[in-house]
Amino acid sequence: MQQSILTKVQKTAWAVAGFLLRPFTHCWPFFVSMLALYVAVKLLVNGGTVLLKDAMPELYVIAMLLSFLRGKARTIVSLATLVVMGTLAIIEAFLMTQFNLDFMGEVFRLMLESSPSETSQFLDTFVFQMHNIKFVVLLSCFIILALALHAVKARLGDFDMRKSLGSKCVSCMVVLAVIAHFIYSGWIPAQYYIGNVLLAHDLYDFEMRYIYGREHGSHYSKTSITRLVFGLKLYHLSTLQCDELLNTSKNARIDSCSHTSPCIILFIGESFIKRHAQVYGYNKATTPRLMQELREGNLTVIDDAVTTATQTSEVIKNMLSLHSIEQPGTWTSAPMVMQLMKQAGYRVSFVTNQYAATEHNVWNSTGGFFLRDPRVSHLLLDYQTPASHDYDDALLAELDQAITPGKLNLNIFHVRGQHVAYDCSYPASHAHFTAADYRDRTELSADQKQVVAHYDNSTLYQDSIFGVLFDRYVQQDVVLVFASDHGENAYDDGKTLGRVHDDKTPAMIESQYQVPMWIWYSPRYKELHPEMVEKIQMAAHRPFQTDDIPHLILELAGVKCKYFDPARSLINDQFNTSRPRKVTVKK
Repeated sequence: MQQSILTKVQKTAWAVAGFLLRPFTHCWPFFVSMLALYVAVKLLVNGGTVLLKDAMPELYVIAMLLSFLRGKARTIVSLATLVVMGTLAIIEAFLMTQFNLDFMGEVFRLMLESSPSETSQFLDTFVFQMHNIKFVVLLSCFIILALALHAVKARLGDFDMRKSLGSKCVSCMVVLAVIAHFIYSGWIPAQYYIGNVLLAHDLYDFEMRYIYGREHGSHYSKTSITRLVFGLKLYHLSTLQCDELLNTSKNARIDSCSHTSPCIILFIGESFIKRHAQVYGYNKATTPRLMQELREGNLTVIDDAVTTATQTSEVIKNMLSLHSIEQPGTWTSAPMVMQLMKQAGYRVSFVTNQYAATEHNVWNSTGGFFLRDPRVSHLLLDYQTPASHDYDDALLAELDQAITPGKLNLNIFHVRGQHVAYDCSYPASHAHFTAADYRDRTELSADQKQVVAHYDNSTLYQDSIFGVLFDRYVQQDVVLVFASDHGENAYDDGKTLGRVHDDKTPAMIESQYQVPMWIWYSPRYKELHPEMVEKIQMAAHRPFQTDDIPHLILELAGVKCKYFDPARSLINDQFNTSRPRKVTVKK
């Protein structure tokens, strides 16, 4: 009886082992071919497109599915799958090598929205070049290898790993290795996060679900197939939102414009922590130039401003749309302020160090996608930054192209700011604070004090950029509105670095959603527009939310239209100080 039970257990164990080994015993040509290609691609682009730890489980699962086909059907489908996957991997390797662009960027928009002539020029310029012959050779060698291995497989048939004791031992070792690798790689829980991301209903939802997966250790974007699926999802969602915006904007018109402020600059900061600004009472000299302008009467500090979200991508869209977040609909439910300003005769430019026209990573796809849709960008902008820079001061040179002296100008100046890593957000020549300056922060370690020093250095560097702008426009009729996209935490609570998007505690809500905001006006502007300056100064203590900035811009310009709401314009006498200020918190 015991012998019979033992025999059944052994048979069951070998049956399970045989099932788990099917990718190797039935579809080893597929597995070996793709693995060889991935290794070759990894060497070709320094690992930029493939993480083998994640690719191995993916290949295993696909090979398992193929193993259930029989005869010629398995061979045909296996070869077809190999050609598709291999071609995708090599195309992405080419894109990474040439443009540092993967499938999760704007590649599908670039491909699908290019005209035949643009496609021809692209092929002539970038593809049909001798130095790219390596990609053709690699694909050819891959196909030859796949055909050869399938030919060998056709003669040998499927392996039977249960014929001898030695093969059974090998089988056990392979099965254990497969199980261990699935556990080690985290591939199975990653599939949950992949599915969760693909259920996103808009780009902000996509981004937050994507971040949630990354925060929980998922590496789901490390193979060409997952990036392809995500890229298609991103393209679909972004196209839908651009279509919605265009439909909303097609009949948008202004009634009149007095051009009260001929040159308006909207300066959008990044990760600027209010409590680290000297102009708000911080005990370090992080904003000396702002302090100077405040003393000279050229600056009004808004002391109670909050943002709408903790993600730049969501804030930017809300900050530029005439829609407010507590209203029904989304940011696409109302036109963007740039469209109305263009109609008012302003040259509208977008100088940015995050959403440049040639930057196509996943964050640009969720945040700046509407600026690169040719239909939308033509509607909204006259000029857009072609490329990003290492440091924000490089953006200053672009103002000569963006702003036309003596004409009507609206310039949106969007910096990298104090984005992590803080030590990379300012040049070494601007280093001023060190860990030694924070001896009183006894709750922090030496490394944490240095992080705070880096943050304050980056804030001081941003102050120098303000100084350059102030000096440049001191003799001109210019008004500048500054607001940060969001705040964050630089160990201000003694333990947290960065943002915790789903932390709803009062302390984190305050650090992440309270933002610095001020309005600077040149001496020339003060001389020509004393009534406007008085209105600005009267608004210093009003509670404000940055999704109403478009109404402020329209009032500064003197635009009259049905979209302008005086109750939402910070400087208007009818401003609603009782507006409920809502925020978007990831669920």
